[in-house]
Parts: sequence; structure tokens; C-alpha cells
Amino acid sequence: MLDPFSSTSFARTRAPLREQVIRDDLKRFPRNARSLYGLHESLVKQGRAGDAAWVKRQCDEAWRDADVTPSLDVM
Repeated sequence: MLDPFSSTSFARTRAPLREQVIRDDLKRFPRNARSLYGLHESLVKQGRAGDAAWVKRQCDEAWRDADVTPSLDVM
């Protein structure tokens, strides 16, 4: 199984697959902060700036009260 949050998974060639895995996760767990962060990173890697900006706003809201700042290191 692909771990969509692992740093090695963030290679550009795997971004579409990672995006689908994360979107499936968001169907099960809507507004999951970790998944939103992964989706944002995936969209950025694919050069989809408009979609990434929309997800970034949702991601920032989901992480607003967190004790850590989202990054690949905390994933």
C-alpha cells in the first residue's frame, strides 16, 4: 500500500496516484488536516496552483489550532 504522506512518495511522477489515495481518505474522513496537507502538496507538485490554493485555505483552517506546523517532517 502506498503511504501518501511519506517523503519518498512525493516524487512528481507519483503525484496523481498520491492525490487519488488522499482524496479517497478525505471521503472517509472529511477535513482531515493531515490529508488536506498531503493533497495540497500533491497539487503543488502537479503544478495545479489554483486547486492547491483552494485546498491550502482548507488546510490552514484544519491546522489552525494544532500544536505543530504541518510539514513532511511531522507526517
